[in-house]
Amino acid sequence: MRNRTAIKDWIYGIVAVIFVAGWGGMHILQDGLSWTTTTPLLFYSILFLAAVLLVTRWLKRQNEALALSDPELNLYSERFFYNALNLECNKSERHEMPVALMVFSFDTLKETADQLGKSVEEIQLLFIETVGRTIRNSDVFSTMKDGRFSILLPSTDADGAKVAANRVKRAISEELKKQRLGQRTTVPFGICGTSSKIKTSKQLLEGSIKAYVEAQRSPRNKIITCADCC
Repeated sequence: MRNRTAIKDWIYGIVAVIFVAGWGGMHILQDGLSWTTTTPLLFYSILFLAAVLLVTRWLKRQNEALALSDPELNLYSERFFYNALNLECNKSERHEMPVALMVFSFDTLKETADQLGKSVEEIQLLFIETVGRTIRNSDVFSTMKDGRFSILLPSTDADGAKVAANRVKRAISEELKKQRLGQRTTVPFGICGTSSKIKTSKQLLEGSIKAYVEAQRSPRNKIITCADCC
């Protein structure tokens, strides 16, 4: 956020310098033009104001785009996730179509990074790219707080989400084999799908998080659904 503010301040500073320099240039190029002459100044100011408005609009769009995504991880942001979750749950109820949510994390990042001689950030990006290649284009892959991630799966029930979670686990294991790393990586999955008891976005999220917590507590690398623990 600090970097974005600094860039915005820098752009507005440049704009202010250009405005003053532009008016000075007009004074030099047009012989006899006074600094107090109002007509050219008014015309120039209107054009410059239009340019500033365009720059402001562009900056606003850039900020909105950044707010909906995590540029470092190349994933949707938590803010985008909550919007998508509400939309998909409303659509699910309206059209009587299932929707499932998967919450998971990579719990052995440091150990894996140490064995590969890479940074935690590099291994995390490797796992994220692996997951991204495994899921569908319609699935919403987002970052969450506390090192967790979520995948929202439209038109998918809890059983279908379990199949997807197993596919993700296999893809990560295969990637680790390519890296010549034999250690099993712990990836706990909590899954919840809409049902007669779970219809709202709040219920779906709470069920997924409860299942995820149970999966983390499990001595084995488990995939747990909200039906198993709630």
